[in-house]
Amino acid sequence: MEIHDKHRNSWIDFAQYIGAEFLHLSSFHYGYGVLYKHYNWQILMETYRTKDSLYGTQIHMPFIPKTEFVFHIYEGKRLGTFSKLKGEKDHLIGDKQFDSKYILLLNDVKMVNALLDKKEIKELFYKIPQANLKIKKQIFNTDQVEINGQVFVDFFHSLSFKKEYLIIDTTELFHIFKLLTYLMDQLVSIGAAEAIAPDITLVDEDLND
Repeated sequence: MEIHDKHRNSWIDFAQYIGAEFLHLSSFHYGYGVLYKHYNWQILMETYRTKDSLYGTQIHMPFIPKTEFVFHIYEGKRLGTFSKLKGEKDHLIGDKQFDSKYILLLNDVKMVNALLDKKEIKELFYKIPQANLKIKKQIFNTDQVEINGQVFVDFFHSLSFKKEYLIIDTTELFHIFKLLTYLMDQLVSIGAAEAIAPDITLVDEDLND
């Protein structure tokens, strides 16, 4: 199954607009991708196969954490009693518009309030249909990295955005892209992420299209 040329061309146009690389990815990734460098961080926006063998969209932005802060923010209704009995608890940040629209699962309320204190971040959330964003703990195969005298081995977090359909609206792609860059800058600002990015390879160099 191949992605229609119209979809592919939308991603090519988007890559050109933001000054990123358009990539024809391996069969493991199932399609196309866009690789962008935000300062020394990398953002990989790519397609993937859903459980129904259709195409979805996922975005990864790896970073080195300074704290154990994690979150999952997604559009939806408040969690019910059953979810709370299982240990899940949705948090409120005191912003009526945001609290009425999004579920926040996290381990540090003060940190998420500091993260969302930037007005532009909330405005971008509102522009993205069915936003679904989290910090994922991930392990990458990479060499040791020394940061401020401390050695990190194969352990990074990643800002991760996922939708179970192929995004072809370049405006929506741009809003997600901007949201991740703003969030990364804010994570550094509030002391949740290192100001230096992990030295890893997200895609093979010979996959350029």
